[in-house]
Amino acid sequence: MKHFCAACMKAEDKTQNAKLSVCAACLLVDRDVRYCNRECQRDAWKNHKRSCGKRLEPGTAPNTFGDVPNRFSGTYIPPTAPGYRRSAALLQQISFLNDNPAADYILEMSPPGRKKPIHAFMDLHTPDSASIFMVMRGYAMSSTGPRAEAALLYVYRLLQKRSVATVNEKLLQNQLRREYGATFDSVLAALGRGEPPVFEGEVSREDIEKALSSLKAAGRFKPQLEHFVSGAGGKSMKMFRQVGLHKDVRVVVDYPLDVYCWLAR
Repeated sequence: MKHFCAACMKAEDKTQNAKLSVCAACLLVDRDVRYCNRECQRDAWKNHKRSCGKRLEPGTAPNTFGDVPNRFSGTYIPPTAPGYRRSAALLQQISFLNDNPAADYILEMSPPGRKKPIHAFMDLHTPDSASIFMVMRGYAMSSTGPRAEAALLYVYRLLQKRSVATVNEKLLQNQLRREYGATFDSVLAALGRGEPPVFEGEVSREDIEKALSSLKAAGRFKPQLEHFVSGAGGKSMKMFRQVGLHKDVRVVVDYPLDVYCWLAR
């Protein structure tokens, strides 16, 4: 998986001897935050100092992305539903994503010879897949109930697909259980019964546009999103997505037609 500078978002290129430096304080708590050089580290310090070297506990991190300073605004996380409280592990995931807006999820890996896991990026490669994943991730991170369970199943299946070569399945399940608690247990129980959660309704265009705006602000998919403007109107199209080995989660998305047409070129 790729690593990016948390300040300028330049990708690590080991073939060109452009290896990124790891924040030593964050490494001690198994967080993977990297920089090109001291200049990038200084540029990022104003935002990074709030979470540097810290394991976040409930109440020490904000529940909405809008409360977290981020020069890229690349991590769209909606507010929580009334009464829903995020776990410490989920707050930490949000902090990781805030530090690394080029990532869609931060996964735990357990390389041979290391007692503790390390963290690595999962990043999707097209704006449609990344924006839909971002919205479904947001639903799962913000509430409980059938819709959140179906959204979490979407996240789980895509993480399985994208990380099969690097992340142990048991490790992935344990991570999601720590982050989502009873919601993920309900997903696994439903899968065990052969009754996967069903995502009712559609993913709205409004939510997709919020995700696309976040991706654009983070500097991702520049050619495809160069002319995208949230709220500009225009036609939509119904996009159908199925993920999982047995296509056991199906999502209907109200997607901006102009963005889709650019992708189809």
